[in-house]
Amino acid sequence: MMLVEVKCFPDEASTTHDLYSSIGQYLVYRAMIQELELPFSLYLAVPETIFELVFDQPIMRVIQESDIRIVVINLGREEVVKWIR
Repeated sequence: MMLVEVKCFPDEASTTHDLYSSIGQYLVYRAMIQELELPFSLYLAVPETIFELVFDQPIMRVIQESDIRIVVINLGREEVVKWIR
């Protein structure tokens, strides 16, 4: 089973706060899932446009080091374009 935290980035020109909030929420949710010993994998869903705009090499290093799972979504086609584990 899996849980997906869907994050919207309403203003593509100002994503820093949304990015920090998304990562923080993900880490808190994951800690709660682990504490409660729930059998879920947690993923952070990110729009494809934001992923391409914001998730550069330093951010991806943080994602990898923090073991954050990401699902990249094409909102126009309503489909998953990438899974990052």
